[in-house]
Amino acid sequence: MGYRELLGRPGIRPWLLVTLAAKLPVAMAPLALVFLVRETSGGYTLGAVLGGAYVVGEVVGAPLLGARLHGAQAMPSPVWRAYLHLVLADGSSTSARTAKPSPPSGPPSPT
Repeated sequence: MGYRELLGRPGIRPWLLVTLAAKLPVAMAPLALVFLVRETSGGYTLGAVLGGAYVVGEVVGAPLLGARLHGAQAMPSPVWRAYLHLVLADGSSTSARTAKPSPPSGPPSPT
C-alpha cells in the first residue's frame, strides 16, 4: 500500500490534519517559554533552561502517561530505573553545562 492509496481512503486526510494540529502546542511550548522569558526579564539563557526543563519533563512523563493509559507497565522495572536515571542525569548535566548567569537587568544602582 503506497501513500497515494492510503491518502485516498475516506477519513484519512481529516484524521491527519487533526493529529497534526493536536501536536503543535506540545511542540511549540518550549519555544514559547524562551520568548516569554526573554520578553519579561530573564533573557535567552533562562528561557532556554526553562524550555529544556519542559522537554526533560515531557520525556520523563510521556512513558509514565503512556503506561497509565494502556493499563500496563511500559517497561520492566530494571530497564525503567535505568531509563529514568539516564534521562535525569543527562538533563541535569546538560542544564549545568549550558546555564550561565545572566547579567542583572535594570538601571545600575547608585554608588
